Amino acid sequence: ELDPSEWELLMRGYVYLKRRGEGGWRTLISIGGLILRLQTPYEVGFRLMERVCVGARPAG
Repeated sequence: ELDPSEWELLMRGYVYLKRRGEGGWRTLISIGGLILRLQTPYEVGFRLMERVCVGARPAG
């Protein structure tokens, strides 16, 4: 669980696709109507349909 005081935006969603493709792994997370696409060179430790928390803050 993320500490809400550390983030500007905190959302919860579900992992609905994990696929190995050219250049690494794609993981898609559904947050309401928003789709967050993660592209990594390695497989992330999420399971399909696992509920996850996503935090965002300004870069820098």
